[in-house]
Amino acid sequence: MCLVVPRSHGIVGTRQEKNLQLKRESERGAKHGLAFGIAERVMNNPHTFGEDDPWFIIIEDAGQLCGTAIRTPPNSPILSYFCGDIEEIFCFMVKSIHELVSVLPGVIGDKEIVIPFVSEWCTQYKTKVTREMTHRLYRLTELIEPEYTDGFIRKAVQEDEGIVIQWATDFYMEAMGEKLTGHQRQLFRDRINSGDIYLWDNKGPVSKLFI
Repeated sequence: MCLVVPRSHGIVGTRQEKNLQLKRESERGAKHGLAFGIAERVMNNPHTFGEDDPWFIIIEDAGQLCGTAIRTPPNSPILSYFCGDIEEIFCFMVKSIHELVSVLPGVIGDKEIVIPFVSEWCTQYKTKVTREMTHRLYRLTELIEPEYTDGFIRKAVQEDEGIVIQWATDFYMEAMGEKLTGHQRQLFRDRINSGDIYLWDNKGPVSKLFI
């Protein structure tokens, strides 16, 4: 399915207007960063996150982006809301998603959009849901200079595959209660080969960073 990724508009106007627009763009990037990041990776490689085809839904009103949903099966869809009547938007979203798949493992998004989506889904299709995990975004207001440690940063190489996959396995199990799939293991191997994974090395790898 073709992906349409919303892009930031140019910043024009007075200094005050520019500052307000920049603030809005910054908040939008933080709020929708997960969906935008996944959409960008899927455009480059549709099967980055799984063997099944991904899908992306947009809801517009007079050319204005109102809401989106992106899913990379078997993962849960990620919902985003931008403007408009939120209940009406997610009524359309529920119907559109149900046309693609009748059963979902869950949904991800701000509670302001997940709650009306889940309410409409349960009303329309006579089902129940359970909240499993909550997250929160924090705004950085003051940067405290960190205490530096011994070691250095470097790109992961093939010899690091074992530790990188083991750390990923431990994270997935602790955070989501799931084991890595074979496809996910290959994804980490591919990211090592493409130079997307960095390690902090202090007489051996002690931490990792994804780019």
